[in-house]
Amino acid sequence: MRLIQLIICAFLSASLQANAAPGADVEPLRIAVASNFAMPLQRLVDTYTAVTGEKISISSASTGALYNQIIHGAPFDLLLAADSERPARLEAEGLTFGKRDTYALGQLVLAYQPALEDLAASGIEALLASPGLNLAMANPELAPYGQAAQAVLQRFPDAEPRVLTGANVSQAMQMWITGGADAAFVSASFQPAQSLAVPADWHPPIAQQAVVLANSNNIDRAQAFMFWLHSLEARHIIQAQGYKLPEPVDG
Repeated sequence: MRLIQLIICAFLSASLQANAAPGADVEPLRIAVASNFAMPLQRLVDTYTAVTGEKISISSASTGALYNQIIHGAPFDLLLAADSERPARLEAEGLTFGKRDTYALGQLVLAYQPALEDLAASGIEALLASPGLNLAMANPELAPYGQAAQAVLQRFPDAEPRVLTGANVSQAMQMWITGGADAAFVSASFQPAQSLAVPADWHPPIAQQAVVLANSNNIDRAQAFMFWLHSLEARHIIQAQGYKLPEPVDG
C-alpha cells in the first residue's frame, strides 16, 4: 500500500511539473497548518519532497487565524486545521474542493516546570490547584487546543490559576519554555520534558482535519498530498510526533 501510494503521488507530481510551460518555475504547493502541527508537517514535507520532488511552502498560525485569512482570500492550496469546525465552516461557505479529511487526532498535555515535579507526582488535579500557579494556554477563541484546555479548567472550578493566553499553542509552549509560565496546556506533539497527559474524556475530541481550498490553482497536487497523508510512511511520522491516528482509509 505504501509503495503504491508513493508511486501515485510521485507520478502526479511529475506529470504536473512536466505539463508546466517550458522554462517556467512550478509554484510551490501552499499549505496552511495549525501551529501544533507545524513541526510534524515539516517532517512529512521533507519525506514527501524527497520522493516526489514537490515544492511545498508552509504557513503556520492558529486555526482560527488561518480560517480568517482564508475567508479573506489568502492564496493557500490546502488547510491542515487543528479541528473539524473550521474546515466544516469553509465547506459550508463553498470555499473547499472535495471532502474534509481527518489526518490526526490531537492529544493535550499539561507541561510543568521541574520545580513542580513533586507536586505533579500527586496528579494533574493537585498541580492545577497549586496556589499562585501561572498557567499558559492558547486562546480558546482561535485555537482548538485552547478550547480543549478551557474545557479541562471548567472541570475544576475550585482551581484558580492565573491564566496566560497566547494566540496559539506554540505561544503557550514558548511561555513555558522561557519560564514565564509554571505550567502550560500544549499539544503532545511538542513532547515537553515534564508533562502529564490530560485524559481524553476531559475535553471534546481534537479531530484535526485537512481540506483542499476551492481557490487553489493546484488542486490535483493538493489532493495528492492529502492522499499521501494516509500512507504507512506518513502515519508512522504522525504517530511518532505525539498524535493518535484516524482509522485507515480503504483503497
